[in-house]
Amino acid sequence: MNRAATFMDLPGLLDLGARMHAESPQFTHLAFSRAKLEQTLLALLDSPLGFIQVAERDGRIAGVMVAIATEHWCSDDLVLCELALYVEPEYRGTLIAAGLIKRFKGWKEQTGAKLATVGVSTAISDEMTEKTARLYEALGLKRFGIMLGA
Repeated sequence: MNRAATFMDLPGLLDLGARMHAESPQFTHLAFSRAKLEQTLLALLDSPLGFIQVAERDGRIAGVMVAIATEHWCSDDLVLCELALYVEPEYRGTLIAAGLIKRFKGWKEQTGAKLATVGVSTAISDEMTEKTARLYEALGLKRFGIMLGA
C-alpha cells in the first residue's frame, strides 16, 4: 500500500534515512545526523509544501519518496524538487518505486507546479543509477541535465 506518511511513521523514516546514507558511496563521507533528518521530516510533514509518501509491505515501510515544493530561484513559479527516493534492497525490482514516482507526478498536477525535478545522486552503482533513470523515463520524465559533484 502506498500512502502519505504520518508523524507515526517518523521512527521508520529515520531508519530508512540512515540505511540510505550508509548504502550510498556518495553520502558516506558526509556525517549522518539523525536529529537533522528528523527536523527536516517534521518540517515537511507539517507543511503543505512537503511531500513524503511511503510504500508499506509486510507491515513495514519498504520505500519512501521525499520532496519539497518551492518557488524557482529565478521565478515566482512553483517547482517540485525530489529530495530522496529509497527502496529497501529486498524490494527493488518491484513496483514500489514506480508507485511512489506516480504519486509524485500526481502531486505536481495537484499543486499546479510548472516543473518537477528528480535525480539519482546516491551512486550506489552505475547499474542502479541507469535503472532508476530508465524507470523515471518510462514514467514520462525527461533527462535535461547532468549532476556532477566534487
